[in-house]
Amino acid sequence: MITSSIKHTTVRILQCIAFLCLFLAAFGGVVRLVERKQSINKNAAFFDEAAKGHVDVLFAGSSHVINGINPVQIYEETGITSYNIGGHGNTLPATYWTIANALDYCSPQFVFIDTYMLEKDYRYLDEMTDEYTDADRQSSIDQFHAVLDAYPLSKTKLAALNDLLSTQKLRNEFIFNFEKYHSRWSELSRNDFETAAGRGGRNTLMGAELRFDTGSGSIRTYPRVFQEDRQESESEGTAYLRKIIELCQARGIHPILMQVPYAADEDSQRWANHAYDIAGEYDIPFVNMMYVKDLINMSSDLSSQTHLSSYGSYKVTEYMADVLSTLGLTDHRGDTDYAEWDSLVDSYHESVRNAAAGAEDLYSELMLLQYRDLSSVIFVNDSTNVLMDSLVREELADLGAGDAMDTAAKKGRSCVLIRDAGGPEDGQAAVPGEAEANGSADSAEGNANSPAEASDRSEGCTTTDTDGDSAVTGLETSFGTVSFSSPAAGWNALTVDGNDSIPDELRENLLQYYDDNDVDVQVFVFDSRDGSFLAKLKFSGAGFTRVY
Repeated sequence: MITSSIKHTTVRILQCIAFLCLFLAAFGGVVRLVERKQSINKNAAFFDEAAKGHVDVLFAGSSHVINGINPVQIYEETGITSYNIGGHGNTLPATYWTIANALDYCSPQFVFIDTYMLEKDYRYLDEMTDEYTDADRQSSIDQFHAVLDAYPLSKTKLAALNDLLSTQKLRNEFIFNFEKYHSRWSELSRNDFETAAGRGGRNTLMGAELRFDTGSGSIRTYPRVFQEDRQESESEGTAYLRKIIELCQARGIHPILMQVPYAADEDSQRWANHAYDIAGEYDIPFVNMMYVKDLINMSSDLSSQTHLSSYGSYKVTEYMADVLSTLGLTDHRGDTDYAEWDSLVDSYHESVRNAAAGAEDLYSELMLLQYRDLSSVIFVNDSTNVLMDSLVREELADLGAGDAMDTAAKKGRSCVLIRDAGGPEDGQAAVPGEAEANGSADSAEGNANSPAEASDRSEGCTTTDTDGDSAVTGLETSFGTVSFSSPAAGWNALTVDGNDSIPDELRENLLQYYDDNDVDVQVFVFDSRDGSFLAKLKFSGAGFTRVY
C-alpha cells in the first residue's frame, strides 16, 4: 500500500515537472516570438564572430557610425575583420555601455569611437533635459532596447541599466522584456517567427546599415570652422568619452577617436574639435574626417542632414580602410575560416545592384550609379529642365559628365551620358569606337575641370557625353555597342547592340520614344561584371520621381 502510494506520488511529481518544463519552454518561445527583433538581427553575427575570435576592430557610436562605416567593405579592401556596434541615438554614455557589453564577448585590438553628441549633458535616457519631449525620451529608451535586448543578462548589462535608467520599473523592462513586448501580437511578421526559430533575418553588413537614398537637395550646409576653434566646456559626453578610453586601455585595447562627416553646424563642429584635446590627454589618435579634403560632397553624399548616403558611406569606409591598413592588422582574405566574409561581400554588392535597379527618385539613382558595380546610359530629354537643377548637375559631374551636357542644356537638346565601369582598371576604353561628336564627346579623364577627375570619383570608368547636336555611333563598351542620335527636336534613338540580355521590346530603341517622349530622364543600368541588363528607369515631375 505504501509502495503504491509512493509510486503514485512519484508519477505525479514527474508529471508536474514535465508540465512545468513544457510550460517554460512554451513560454520562452512566446517571449522570443513577441520581443522586437532589431537587436537580435543586428547582433547575431557579432556573437557568432566574437565566439570565433574574428573581431579585430570595433566601431562604436550612434547611427552616424551605423550608416557610415561598412565592415564588409573594409574586409573586401583590406581583409581586416571588424564589427559595427553603433546604436541608433546612442549618446556617449550609451556608447560606453555598448562597448562594455561587447567587450564581455570579444577582445578587439582597436576600438574606434565616434565623437558625435559630445555636447550632450545628460546620463539618464528616460530624463534627458528639459529641451526634449516625452516622445524623445521614449524614443531614446526604445533605441537602447535595440542595443541591449540581444545581450543575455549579466553583471555588465545590469550596471548599464543602473547607470542610464533612473527607475527600477524601467530597468525591469530591460531585464524581463516580455513586460514591454507582450502586446505585440498584431505587429508580428514573418521575420518574427523565423528569428524566434533561429532562422530569421540578420544583419549581413556586420552591424552596418546603408541608406540607398540622398537628401535630394534638402541638406543645409555650414561654413567649416578652424580645427583650433574648439568648445572647451565639459559635459556628460566628455566624461564618458574619457571613460571609454580608460576602459579600452585597461584591457590592453587601443582606442582611436573619429568623427564621421556630416553637415554639422558651427557649434557642433566646435564640440567635435574638443575631442582633439581629449585625444591629446591620452596620447591617442583622432581621425576627424570632417577635415579630409574632398572626402564627401555635402550636397550629394548625405541621405539626411546627419546621415551619409550609401555612396557617402562607401567613400568614408574606403578612407577608413586606408587608416586600418596602417595599423598592422592581419589580412584574413583567402583564409578558409573566414569564407563567410567572402559571401557577405557578394551579398553587399548584390544589394547595391538591386538598389540601383529600383531607386524611387533621380537623385538617389545618380548617387547609386557611382558604384563600380554598375555601368549606365543616362538620357536627358530636350523638353526637361533637369539640367537646371544644381544637385543633378553635381551628381552628373560625379559620374564624369563634362561640358558637353551643359552645352546641350543651353541649346535645349537631348543628350546622353555613357558610363562604362566594366572596362580596364586604368579607366581607358579598350576600343573607344567612333564618336561623331565634332570634339564635344568628352571623357572625364580629358576634362581638367571635371569634379569627377578632381576627386577621382570616376577612376577606372570610361565616360562619354554628348552636346545634343552630336551623335554617338558604334561606341564599344563592356555592355555592348552604343549608338545615340537626336537628328531633330522631338525624336531620339538609343541602341545597344550585341547584348542579348536586353529585353526584346527595347532592342529597336531603348528609349521607346513613341510612348516615353515626355519622360524627363531615362536611365539604363547594366551589371559591370558581365554587361547584363538590369533595369530601365524613368523619372519625371517634381523631384524627378520614378515613373512606372
